[in-house]
Amino acid sequence: MHLAAGAFPDRLNFGVSRHVQGDLAGASRAYEQLLRDFGPHAEVSRLLGVLAAQAGDRARALDLLGEALALQPNHAVALDNRGVILKDLRRYDAALADFDRALALEPDSLPILNNRAIALLAAEKWDAAAFAYESVLARAPDHAGAWNDRGLALKNLGRTDEALASFDRALAVRPGFADALNNRGVLLKELKRFDEALAAYDAALALSPDYADAHHNRGNVFVELDRQDEAGACYDRALALKPGDPEIMFSVANFLLRMGRFAEGWRLYESRFARACVTDRFSRRGLPRRLVEGAPINGLRLFMFWEQGLGDVLQFCRFAKLAAEQGAHVSVAAPRRLHRLLSTLGAGVVWLDQDEAPEQFDAHLPLMSAPALLCAGPESWGALAPYLRAEPERVAYWREKIDQGLPQAGQRIGVAWRTNLATSAGRDRGFDPALLKILAERPGVRLISLHRREQGDALPPPEARIEILENFDAGPDAFLDTAAVMETLDLIVTCDTSIAHLAGALGRPTWLALKHVAEWRWLRTRTDTPWYPSVRLFRQPAPGDWAAVFRAMAARLPSKL
Repeated sequence: MHLAAGAFPDRLNFGVSRHVQGDLAGASRAYEQLLRDFGPHAEVSRLLGVLAAQAGDRARALDLLGEALALQPNHAVALDNRGVILKDLRRYDAALADFDRALALEPDSLPILNNRAIALLAAEKWDAAAFAYESVLARAPDHAGAWNDRGLALKNLGRTDEALASFDRALAVRPGFADALNNRGVLLKELKRFDEALAAYDAALALSPDYADAHHNRGNVFVELDRQDEAGACYDRALALKPGDPEIMFSVANFLLRMGRFAEGWRLYESRFARACVTDRFSRRGLPRRLVEGAPINGLRLFMFWEQGLGDVLQFCRFAKLAAEQGAHVSVAAPRRLHRLLSTLGAGVVWLDQDEAPEQFDAHLPLMSAPALLCAGPESWGALAPYLRAEPERVAYWREKIDQGLPQAGQRIGVAWRTNLATSAGRDRGFDPALLKILAERPGVRLISLHRREQGDALPPPEARIEILENFDAGPDAFLDTAAVMETLDLIVTCDTSIAHLAGALGRPTWLALKHVAEWRWLRTRTDTPWYPSVRLFRQPAPGDWAAVFRAMAARLPSKL
């Protein structure tokens, strides 16, 4: 449709009317005709940018908004629009710069204030996000979305009571707010209030039966309750409603791997790289030539790289050695402080800095993708252990230190009780060291800490009788003394942390204390593990019951370790 030339405002209003009514094609034609008839115009370019964003063409949207801002640099709404797109592209610093410029021009604009707060939340700047939502709510105290998002920021700050109150306020303002119910359920699950969490998800699903995230999160609660059939049904429903969602796929992968359904689980575990919370060092660089299943590797220059925590490196580095033994020329990017320990893996593997890639390689493979491609199945994983070694001179040094002035008889047990306290998952896996008193009371037992002392660390309680080693792993290299001390011990007792993986990689006798529903790698009910033949698993019989774990261990201590 061609419009006759007329007054610019009337023509612009016609395009906006088409836009508001959802006739995006008609609006686009009207805006483009305006540019042809009247020449460049900031507001028209901005509106075309908004249309492009609505059509999913973010690159064109950014170009058009850039044109608008070149024509009118102080166009606050165009800055706000561009900030929203940059936030969606995870270019958070650039987005926040645009929002700040827009607010300098329009400091009382509620939409800009709210969009800035949303960007801070997406960027995981929790303190700043919580403060930003205070500004939004000061101007709009009944803004249900802001109360909900403020709750998310507070939850991530560990301010759980305030977060719960914020979700409740969102629901008071908007009783049918399914997102707030879902988020409330997530928080209640973290607080181990599982029945209340399920009630929140059920309420969300009563309002919105096809709410995929609520089905997904409901499944996560059933996993914690060890109601696996119900968890599987929830995950199936969530994936049917939102196929390809990386968060749901990752939960399903963990579920399948925990159930021992490895072929399906490894395939879905690849979803980890698409998760918003993952800061991956290499896959998002668009590395070429990903190794595929069945590809021959003899003579191949294979680049492998670490992904998550130190324990994962210790667990999966065995596959770098396997690839080298199968004829590949292997280089691995891993934290430098692990290199000295990892070098004991043997010849054939070159260790690179954690963010370094080789100049040339034929294929790449993330370490945690290796089991699916390089091994026939779980029966082959344990056959690779032990694969790391302690340095003999360190073993001799620590043996003398530990034996000095003390009788040789009895059982020397290395203990580790804490893990990453920065995450709820880490806090769940650790236990109170006072519980080790149950082991210390057995005749002839010596407990020796395997934790490196950090400044400000609290000492374990005296009744646990845990010996602390001085100058232990104090250098720049990680775990060298830990590995050496392990070689002098009769047994290692540890929570689910990197020390457990080191002990298993060394082939040392190890008892691993696990929460009621442990991480996927320890499967569901087994007392042994295909990863490490020397490791025995002790699981909580009920959520939170660590005392039962240590009573079971103490009962086994008189027998041969």
